[in-house]
Amino acid sequence: MLFVFLYLPLFLSSIKHYIAYEYNFHRRAKFNAEMVKVAIKDEKPEFIYFNDGIHSTFTDYPIKQVFKDATNEQLLKVNKILPKPIEYLFLRPSDWLFNSNQEQILKGLPILNDQYVLYGFYKEAQIVVYKLANS
Repeated sequence: MLFVFLYLPLFLSSIKHYIAYEYNFHRRAKFNAEMVKVAIKDEKPEFIYFNDGIHSTFTDYPIKQVFKDATNEQLLKVNKILPKPIEYLFLRPSDWLFNSNQEQILKGLPILNDQYVLYGFYKEAQIVVYKLANS
């Protein structure tokens, strides 16, 4: 009896919550991927920076995504290591990179030693897009 009245409802409830949880991850990843496609249009950058934690975008091969939160110095080091520098930065207010460069971003100025210039802003997602200046 205890099984029927206690464990079965808990089990069914946990399945329902897990399905909703997975659906939200899928929905957010799809939204992020669409935003990237709108921003880059027909270009095929080799690398982009998009940090949304575990809600990262779907992989759009051949575009590779750098999705770990980084400081200015760390991103500059990553650019030196990669075969080509990251072409687009998709920045949210919660990113370290956004916080480090908040004054420049709010004024629309270039960031990271003037390597990246303002490219666009997506109000509904609260994302600022910066593009590599010499690309």
